[in-house]
Amino acid sequence: MGIQITVREVDEKVFREFKAEAVRQKITLGGALNFAMEKFRADLSKKRPKLTSWQPSSWGPGSEHVSERIDEILYG
Repeated sequence: MGIQITVREVDEKVFREFKAEAVRQKITLGGALNFAMEKFRADLSKKRPKLTSWQPSSWGPGSEHVSERIDEILYG
């Protein structure tokens, strides 16, 4: 058997939607919460590439000024 917890300051709408999804998936609220907490922990521990590690890529000849053309279209 697991532990019992009390959680404060949970958004009521988010909780209701979370609980409804658990019912639709035919899993207990505790099972859904375990899944959500594990996914949260796993997502936080994923290594994300640093912006400085990105390498430029070529879109081929004639694409040297694409970003300038996009800016011109978007911002005039």
